Amino acid sequence: MRDEEGFSQSMGRQARDWARQAGAAGERLARVGRLQLDLLGLRREEQAELRALGERVLDLVRAGAARPIEEDPIAGPILKKLDRLEGERIRRQEQIDRAREATGPAKETD
Repeated sequence: MRDEEGFSQSMGRQARDWARQAGAAGERLARVGRLQLDLLGLRREEQAELRALGERVLDLVRAGAARPIEEDPIAGPILKKLDRLEGERIRRQEQIDRAREATGPAKETD
């Protein structure tokens, strides 16, 4: 009878450990999913800015504008925003990579 209780307790402990591990894995997968959605949003925003920049550059070329594009009141801010978006996208991808590699529950860091 004593052996059965020990075996039962051992199995219960092991089942709880497996459940904890499954929960941690689920949390990591959910975090990766959220980060991937963020990354997709950043890429879409970046594409919209690139389209706006391309349109402005085409307008400037057609108008014969000679000044550097960074000095243009429309294109300059778009270039700055693209730089910021690229940085955010790179950071988000790094977070995804770290979350995938994590052995324990992933922690959000920004």
